[in-house]
Amino acid sequence: MAEAMPVKPLGLDRLSMNLGTFGPGRAAEEVLGACARAGVRTVTPWRYNYEAEGAAAFARLMRQHGLVASSLCRIADLGNAATPIAWQKSLDDGRATLDEAAELGAQSVTLIGGGLAEGNRSLQDSRRRVRDGVQELALHARKVNVALAVEPLHPMVAADRGCISTLALALELAEQAGQDVGIMFDCYNSWWDPALPHTLPAAAPRLLGFQVADWLVPTTDLVLDRGLMGDGVIDFRSLRALAESAGYAGPIEVEILSSRFWKQDVPAAVDRVVERFLSCC
Repeated sequence: MAEAMPVKPLGLDRLSMNLGTFGPGRAAEEVLGACARAGVRTVTPWRYNYEAEGAAAFARLMRQHGLVASSLCRIADLGNAATPIAWQKSLDDGRATLDEAAELGAQSVTLIGGGLAEGNRSLQDSRRRVRDGVQELALHARKVNVALAVEPLHPMVAADRGCISTLALALELAEQAGQDVGIMFDCYNSWWDPALPHTLPAAAPRLLGFQVADWLVPTTDLVLDRGLMGDGVIDFRSLRALAESAGYAGPIEVEILSSRFWKQDVPAAVDRVVERFLSCC
């Protein structure tokens, strides 16, 4: 994918602003108001965004600003839930997250696999637990009319939070779980994968979201050092072309998890995201 394939220019109607882009501790009115004033109409909250007021109140505030939710972040830790107590807690938390997504009107909940259980070095065990947990949570997802979106993470975090580390693994898991389970494709986590020319078009019918953030060189933190699009090495347009050529026409979600980017005022951060979204994606 050395050369970008032709894609149509994006408009703001395709942008979903992941609210993790502004970091924790921001007031709901601050982030939602800034997005609305910039012309953004779709957002992806994290659960911490409505911790103070609750999902129902946050949903009302979204509606007041003319905003809708494309997805909710997130369900995690199935892979490392190796004891009966941890397993039940993980499933209960997953069901609660799905209920909150339904209150928000979100179409999906992003799910990451979790890592290795304490004292266990078997990725296969963790992946089996993720498979079983996704199939169990899919039953509740169907009841509340919210899909599960499995997100493969970069293999460098396979041990601690992302045992589902390739799009092929995520697609296999989704296909085993049924129609209520799809894929959240994150360019940041999967741009390196040499199988993408084959696996991304194959996954397109199950794509529930397409996330963008840039891989910086050097990267100094595997969690909080994502770059704004155009500041790193990812060829977003080639990846988008692979998905769109197979029929994907959904949101392009910007998720800049960066301790440096979080230091900006929210309105300035929104403006920078919008400019790079239109010029680099």
